[in-house]
Formats: sequence, C-alpha cells, structure tokens
Amino acid sequence: MSAASNLTPAERAFERDGDPVLLPLLRAADDESARRCLGELLEREASPLAWDVIRGHLRGPAKADLDDVHAGVQLRLAAHLRTLRVRGASEAPIRAFASYVAVIAHNACHAFLREKSPERARLRSRTRYVLTRDPRLALWEGPSREWLCGSAARRGQPWDPASARRLAEASGRVAPIAFPDLVHALLAGLPGPARFDDVVDALAGILGISDDPPSSSRDAAGDAPPAREVAAGYPA
Repeated sequence: MSAASNLTPAERAFERDGDPVLLPLLRAADDESARRCLGELLEREASPLAWDVIRGHLRGPAKADLDDVHAGVQLRLAAHLRTLRVRGASEAPIRAFASYVAVIAHNACHAFLREKSPERARLRSRTRYVLTRDPRLALWEGPSREWLCGSAARRGQPWDPASARRLAEASGRVAPIAFPDLVHALLAGLPGPARFDDVVDALAGILGISDDPPSSSRDAAGDAPPAREVAAGYPA
C-alpha cells in the first residue's frame, strides 16, 4: 500500500491543493529535519522575494530599517509555517507560496510607511478607495509587482513613463476640488496608466500634504493577518 493511500481525505486535499514547495517541510520526519527544511525554505524561496518587495516599496529608509522590515517578514513567515506543520491538514493550504510571501512583505512595508508617515498613509488609503469604487477608474498590479492605475478602459495595460512626467508637473496645474473628482481629473489628463505612488505624490503636492515620508515606488497591501488563501491585496 502506498503512503498516499494512508492519508486522510483532508490530508490528500492539502497535498493536492497546496504549493509543492512546502511539501518537504510538511513531510519532514522529525523536528530537526523540519527546522532544516524551514531554514532552506526561508533562505531560498522567501528571502529573495521579500527583498524584492521591500526594496521596490521603500527607497528612502536607512539600510538598518530595511533590514528590520525584512527580519520581521521572515519571523512572521517562520511562525506561520511552524503552525502549518503542526496543524497540517486542519489548516487551509497555501496554494501559492510566492504570493503569500509577497502579501506578508507588502503588509510589512505598509506598516512601516503608516508608522513613519501617517498623513501620507491616509492619503494612500483615500486614493485607493476612489480607484476601487469609481467605475471610471481602475487599480491593478503590474508585471513587476508595482501598483498601476488609470481609466477603467486601460486596466491591465503597462505603465506609461510619460504619465510619470505629467504627474511630476501636476501640482501647479490642477486646482484642488472634491477629492474623488480630483483623482479622476488627474488620471483623465494622463497619456496612459500611472504608477499608484506617482499619483499619490502628485495628490500630496496638490493638497499640500507632507510628513517627510520615506520614498515608495510601489504600494503594499492592507496591514492584516496572513490570509488563509492569499491573493495580492490592494495598496492601502
């Protein structure tokens, strides 16, 4: 009789639906083997991706701050993966570990930005709210995990560098109006999709919002506990 035939239905579902990269950890015969698998998983799979997200989002902070954010991501992942190994099939499987790591790193970046730059964090949340609720507008994730936005008709299109240049000049040309209308007017005048953070920069200039935030090129998901079934969240 094969080992697979000895699995319960829940265990078979877990192995069928979970990301195969996690199987060596879940199948480790003893605690020492599990610790070794966990270390390799964090070092080989999680750490490089976490660094990609952190360096993409947080361009201004000192290296020590970036190291702290990265360490926090690794600790959170390690804690959840240990719980996953202990609970096994009673836990919903992580279907895409890379996406799961990215969401945890996004959350950590957002928490850092929110702590260091509360006014800017509020502006990001207001902008995201408008982009996700105005049917004329859209917010989507680009191929390099950067958040893009624009008219709904442009959803899914790549970033247009000309939009970044136009936004950099926007603070002196767009009069402050009701915030949802301001966001729409700003995007309607662009030649193509824009990076979310470039839009936030422009809005901050128009509205006179500044709390010396660390520079950010891409946004993070909302600061929330790890989702059981992870999908990339909207910037908050």
